[in-house]
Amino acid sequence: MFLIKYFREVYKFKDFLYFLSLSNFKSQFSQTELGFLWGILNPFFTSFAFTVLGLIYHVSDDLITHFVFTLTGMLPWVLFKETVLNSSECYLKNANLIKKVKFPRIILIIASIAPKFVDFLVGFAILLIISFIRNPVISISFLLIPLLLLINMFTAIGISFLFIKPITNLRDVRFLIRHIIPLVMFISPVVYSSSAIHGKWLEVYSYNPLVPIIEGFRAVFNHNAIPWFLIFKGFVVSAIIFFFGLFVFVKNENSLSDNL
Repeated sequence: MFLIKYFREVYKFKDFLYFLSLSNFKSQFSQTELGFLWGILNPFFTSFAFTVLGLIYHVSDDLITHFVFTLTGMLPWVLFKETVLNSSECYLKNANLIKKVKFPRIILIIASIAPKFVDFLVGFAILLIISFIRNPVISISFLLIPLLLLINMFTAIGISFLFIKPITNLRDVRFLIRHIIPLVMFISPVVYSSSAIHGKWLEVYSYNPLVPIIEGFRAVFNHNAIPWFLIFKGFVVSAIIFFFGLFVFVKNENSLSDNL
């Protein structure tokens, strides 16, 4: 009941949320010629670099197949990383607004995510085109994509909920997290397959919510068997992270402004 009442209050500020999201999107690439395209160049260039390395070291001999393999890991990874970094710093970036206007602070998190989600959708559309050129088949498994995105966003937002208080109380934590989060890529199957993990470590590894997200994306685009149990486990873990983080955030959201 508390959450229903809380999100009803958030809904009352839907117009404010829209204009704040639009403002964040415009300011993200203001005074640039390519605009929002800069948001998708990072995952595409990085994927291409890893694809070239794969060809050099004979990981794969098929350029497009390996590029799609890497990009299906890179796109959800970049969305996760940017969501965590941007939303966890929302209090610091909007300190003046927080001091002047009373509104549910979770709006700041949603507004900070919106531009990054648009970047993802553009990149995803391009990935669809490349994938369709390689294999002109769209299967029903593509309906799984929204669930994978939900797991991604639940995990990223839940983690950012937990980071907001430490970052607001101690500015050094902001820089520490900016160094730690990119390292998560190496314990997630972004540029390699989770099949490379063997034995008892695979069970531990599977609790990383990014594993079912990325492996699910690859299964969809490569028309492979869907790892349903892995996805179910990822959904449960992400839901726990999200609701625990939300509880911590709602409990502290008003008192955090005292440290701005």
